[in-house]
Amino acid sequence: MVVMHASAKPALEKSESGYWIAQAGANGNEQSVISKLKLLAKRHEPCNVIWIIPAQFVDTLTDPKQFVSRVFFLLKEAGGEVRFTAVVPGALARHEQIMTRLQEVGLSLHYAADDGACFVEVHKPEGIVVGMTGPAFRQL
Repeated sequence: MVVMHASAKPALEKSESGYWIAQAGANGNEQSVISKLKLLAKRHEPCNVIWIIPAQFVDTLTDPKQFVSRVFFLLKEAGGEVRFTAVVPGALARHEQIMTRLQEVGLSLHYAADDGACFVEVHKPEGIVVGMTGPAFRQL
């Protein structure tokens, strides 16, 4: 079993299951990971991306509206080829406004598990099973 948690540094890497794991990092510098995700979207190849966006990343955004706009254009550029699911570990009620906006532009959102786990791969003889560790975010 492989369990993914949030990383303090932005990164984009492919997991054994074939899912791409995008780490937003913790400092609010969305340009790094969004640039990497745009390159992935420009390939126009079907893939799945789990985007880990920690609450502390959201807290340090200087312009949350601009971040939501960048996510919107990323999703638009990816079309239906790239499926994005975001996990927001540490999300609290104060994060629901930006989570709602991200959901409105088409990003599928989940909470992390209580221990901060964001994504799990279970390796079985018949293949790898992937799953989200926390519940889906539901707009109120």
